[in-house]
Amino acid sequence: MQNDIKIDGFNISTWYSEHVEPDPYIAVNMTRVIEGLYGYDSTEHEKISFPEMMAEYCQLVEESGLIGRGKTELSAVLDLFSK
Repeated sequence: MQNDIKIDGFNISTWYSEHVEPDPYIAVNMTRVIEGLYGYDSTEHEKISFPEMMAEYCQLVEESGLIGRGKTELSAVLDLFSK
């Protein structure tokens, strides 16, 4: 399930998946991802939907260091901002 929060002016999307071990929570800085996708042919839906965006641009987002992971939503967000 996607949860969207705003922290320090950034739109952060979190996602929980019970099938991911050991850290089932993921946090993504969607503001930075959208900025990084400028020039790509991304849809408006991909810009607001975490699963759609990750399905299309997972490797790019991973390599950009814009993902935090954790056992809880808070720990994933803290991991994201520690990078």
